[in-house]
Amino acid sequence: MTINVTTSSILPTRVNLGSGKDYRADFFNIDIDNSWSPDAVVDLASFDLDAGGVTVQTHRFGDVRLRPGTFDTIIANDVLEHVPNLVRLMTNCLKLLKVGGVFEINVPYDLSYGAWQDPTHVRAFNERSWLYYTDWFWYLGWSDARFVVERMTFVPSAAAAPLASTVPMAELQRMPRMIDAMSVSLRKVELTAADRNVWENWRERKRLAQSRWSAPVPTPPAAPSAAAPASPVAAATPSPVTPAQAEIIPQAFAGGWAAHRDRHCLWVVTPEGYKHHQTFDEFALGLSEAFAELGGSCPIVRDPLLFNGRIPIVLGTHLLRHASSVTIPADSILVNFEQVVTGGGWINEGYLSLLRRFPVLDYSIRNRKALIEQGITNAGLLGIGYSPGLARIPNTPEKDIDVLFYGSLNPRRKSILEALRDRGLKTVHLFGAYGAERDAVIARAKLVLNLHFYESAIFEVVRVSYLLANGVCVVSEGEKGDPDIAPFEGGLVVCGYEEIVDSCTALIADDASRIALGVRGRDIMMARRQSDLLKAVFGD
Repeated sequence: MTINVTTSSILPTRVNLGSGKDYRADFFNIDIDNSWSPDAVVDLASFDLDAGGVTVQTHRFGDVRLRPGTFDTIIANDVLEHVPNLVRLMTNCLKLLKVGGVFEINVPYDLSYGAWQDPTHVRAFNERSWLYYTDWFWYLGWSDARFVVERMTFVPSAAAAPLASTVPMAELQRMPRMIDAMSVSLRKVELTAADRNVWENWRERKRLAQSRWSAPVPTPPAAPSAAAPASPVAAATPSPVTPAQAEIIPQAFAGGWAAHRDRHCLWVVTPEGYKHHQTFDEFALGLSEAFAELGGSCPIVRDPLLFNGRIPIVLGTHLLRHASSVTIPADSILVNFEQVVTGGGWINEGYLSLLRRFPVLDYSIRNRKALIEQGITNAGLLGIGYSPGLARIPNTPEKDIDVLFYGSLNPRRKSILEALRDRGLKTVHLFGAYGAERDAVIARAKLVLNLHFYESAIFEVVRVSYLLANGVCVVSEGEKGDPDIAPFEGGLVVCGYEEIVDSCTALIADDASRIALGVRGRDIMMARRQSDLLKAVFGD
């Protein structure tokens, strides 16, 4: 008798993989060893399961044909560490599960004693052991479905007991012998349109790579004639994006809002011990709220393990080289905050090369133009606007600081601050403070000063927009006619470097004008909704 798993009401819909001595009567028990009398002796890592399935002999159910897409649950307790061909096993388990089915896994943690005490173990596991089965599914050639991590928990060892109440779990995970095992729940999901775009993109890249050596060797170009000498710049800087590469650059938001409303997360790159990643917190908050305002979702995460199957929109792209052991998922969208026009300290060929490989969003019209001139033709514009969560700085009537500047110092910034102090203004410089600590100082200031680090620089929209959203009076270095400043005209004082000290002095002496300017800035900012700017990106 052959029982079709897809139609049988007798066979359990849950599989106990590698059942061993943990036989469960309400599961279909599978093992590669007959010693513990499983229902069936099957090695799911020894063959490729196709659409027709495979017939196996069972003690309880006669001959059973295992077909793709028929089980609700698979459990594997202390099994995967024994499997040499884990990719094949995971692929077959993905196929056997229904869409929405769950794969419950328990494995030894790689820093535990138990990881290698058993001579039959061939691997151990940590937080990143699941990436190829979730975010990087395309590496495995999975073209229909993949897993998402629904739960990841850790089992502390006895040695961790004295520390459990005082040391966070994230710290214990980095300490040898503190964690015995990890428990992971993977859910099968169908590939979305965005997932399929990623898969197609990488398939095409493989095709191009495989055809590289079979293509005819191109004829070298003729030497330039004496009448038309070659440009030394053109000769030294070939186009960074070839036509073939341009064709396979994925579109950031192909498919419009409907395809992306719940597809993304905001990944704030967070290198260990580097606090300045908090620079992006307000932008992340505003964009996350904009997704929610439009009826979608885009959670803020700081750990790639928390993507949960979402495509990351990366904030702090330039910090990736300082985030150890972090790889960018292939379908990521990079947000550039670095000043390309001035060639800021983070701008180098390595960073520009990274931007050429992914869809890019920039907040500045001038910056985006500079990116395109660098061959980054996949750069789009995402303006920065208002969302309710940004209005959080208290308006304290008593202000004991005349002028506040926060940010790093260089000679041109320091010179202005010293000149303000020479005018008798109480001028405060703040560096390395973020969130509530920084906001408490802003609340004490009559005005906040925005100064360029470079003489010719991009308007610091991220910083200024947050101040305007809170009704703060702002004096900013800048030039009239700057397209990045235009949306905020009338809501702040914009002047050249040589006029900054006089402008600040005049405003400090005129309480009514200063307060009115803060109100106008807030009104202008509130009319510039981040949700409207986000809609423009989708083109719906």
